[in-house]
Amino acid sequence: MTQDGQRLLGDETMDLSWDGVRIRSYEPSARVGDEVRVKLQIPKSRVWIDCEGYVARVMPGRRRGDDPPSLGLKINRMDGMMRLLLATTIKHRQPPEASIRGPRRDYAEIVRRIRVDA
Repeated sequence: MTQDGQRLLGDETMDLSWDGVRIRSYEPSARVGDEVRVKLQIPKSRVWIDCEGYVARVMPGRRRGDDPPSLGLKINRMDGMMRLLLATTIKHRQPPEASIRGPRRDYAEIVRRIRVDA
């Protein structure tokens, strides 16, 4: 939710770390810097954490192959023990799946190869 409690930004976690979370976005008007209140459930538990943070990144998901619209939230206020519990819980998780678009291309390296082959 936004800090003023007026808008629900999303309710599905796409990625989670000890100091941030990426959520599927319902709110197209969210802006970088907006303060938010976040309620997270520790993975595979019944423990919930209340924390505060801000919108660090807005990913509109416009291009073909992109994930759906999402927001990257930076968590800057959380109880220390809860942060430790969260970090310990997610330490052994599998990394997120690669994007449908595939890995980024190193165009400078491609140009170097063409130049060497010529």
